[in-house]
Amino acid sequence: MKVTIPTICLLAFLFTFQAQTFAATYTVTTTADSGAGSLRQSVTDANTTTVSDTVTFAIPAGNANCTAGGVCTITLTSGKLFAAMLR
Repeated sequence: MKVTIPTICLLAFLFTFQAQTFAATYTVTTTADSGAGSLRQSVTDANTTTVSDTVTFAIPAGNANCTAGGVCTITLTSGKLFAAMLR
């Protein structure tokens, strides 16, 4: 089998592209301690990558744990929350 320079370049490009991990944004949409859209789930998901991800908040107005001014309280009932810090 003859391997050409273009073939080697293509393989190197594909390997490099596949190995890259891009930062993601995780959105908190509930004041629940766990489950989809929770702060705990967003941090857990962000901790699974090796890049600096972003956690944003978009909790709907009228949530029982939010004030009329839009300040929300998330009570952690199932243990501590650990966020990995990248440098």
